[in-house]
Amino acid sequence: MLAAATFLSTGSAVACVMEAPLPGETAEAAQARWRSEAQASALRTQRDLWTQADRVFVATAAEPEPPEAPRYDPRRDGPPRPPRLVMVDVNGFERTMILTPSTALKGAPPLRAFEVIDSAAMTTCGYRFRFNSGGLSDKEPVVVFSTGAYPTRDRVLDALSFERIVDPEIRAALDRAGAAR
Repeated sequence: MLAAATFLSTGSAVACVMEAPLPGETAEAAQARWRSEAQASALRTQRDLWTQADRVFVATAAEPEPPEAPRYDPRRDGPPRPPRLVMVDVNGFERTMILTPSTALKGAPPLRAFEVIDSAAMTTCGYRFRFNSGGLSDKEPVVVFSTGAYPTRDRVLDALSFERIVDPEIRAALDRAGAAR
């Protein structure tokens, strides 16, 4: 194997490194080194998120219920109109997720649920997701890092599933709060 891709997540930015093994390095040793570098990068990123965030809390991600379609009434709505043209980006998607805060890890959590838009875009390294380096999953508890008084799209730094947490300090905070599985 001459090259392998290592994906390093830094919140909303993803670096893709195509790298050949070092001279004399076996493919297995190169894979182990790449895994180690990716884990070190994830640890640095999570420590930076913890430092930058005013609030860190556990929330449950959920997809909102679809709105009920309006009923067509020809007396009220007039003749039917053709559907409007919608441009679709086949290389990416966006979906709204509702995050319901439950447990504070740092600072006070928001008092009510809020919406975020989870998006993905195709890059030369594969899909890049806005949150969680793999998208938010329905009914999944996540650790949310946010700044400011109330979380908004720009103030939510990242949302990570429990499985992606590698920082021992964040894991300890989850244990102290009784939020870890």
